[in-house]
Amino acid sequence: MKIKFFLLLFTMFTLALFPTDQEQSQTTKTQSLQIDYTTGLNFAYNRTPVLMGDNDIENTLIHSYLALEVDVGVSDYFTAGVVAGYATSHFVDPVNFYNLPLSLGISGQSYKSMIFGARARSDFLSWKDFSLCANGEILFFKLFEKENPIQLPIVTGTAAVKQSFSQLTLELLVQYDGFSTFTVFAGPQLFLLKGKITASESIEELEGEEEFAYKQKETLGLAAGVNFELGSHIDLNVKVSLFSKTSLSVEVFYIF
Repeated sequence: MKIKFFLLLFTMFTLALFPTDQEQSQTTKTQSLQIDYTTGLNFAYNRTPVLMGDNDIENTLIHSYLALEVDVGVSDYFTAGVVAGYATSHFVDPVNFYNLPLSLGISGQSYKSMIFGARARSDFLSWKDFSLCANGEILFFKLFEKENPIQLPIVTGTAAVKQSFSQLTLELLVQYDGFSTFTVFAGPQLFLLKGKITASESIEELEGEEEFAYKQKETLGLAAGVNFELGSHIDLNVKVSLFSKTSLSVEVFYIF
């Protein structure tokens, strides 16, 4: 059932990004090509249940980020943009590495990273005060390596931990535009997360490295939110996501 739903969602999202010849012809007749530029600041808090390693050990990844976004919109139909910023992340439960010269446990440690990615949005269908839109987002989190000294009575060394992950989000949202100053929206969400955390040790002549791959526990979720128009040039977007992840995002955009 999940696979069929995913295929349906993906197909509708793909079709939304490419208008039919008839739609393109009608658009050409009714309006000239218009390009808008938007810049914004995004904050997001995410709590994602994940499965780690070959044994699918359950854990929870918490990550938040602050990022700058620059978008280009074409004729109120299609918008694409790039995202870059700063993020922090940590696991709720301990992550233990046993195949190292000395066993290493990570518990509650926060890791800093750079975030970069891309977003796309298409409003492809409307009827009265309702509209249907498709959103796509891919983000990459490249975490800085965190190194700590190992001090034993006889020998010394270092232990390093590094982590990276990426996430893909696809949404098919129904919007209601009947209010004068804000728009509400809700719809299904497809969420995919994939990452790995690696620990390495170097103690005198002994060296070792161990890696855990992880992925999201649930794929399908729900997204809902409100977009406020705070004047002719400023928009505030608030969105929550549930089930596949628990997240809150707040975005402020300036429209040129």
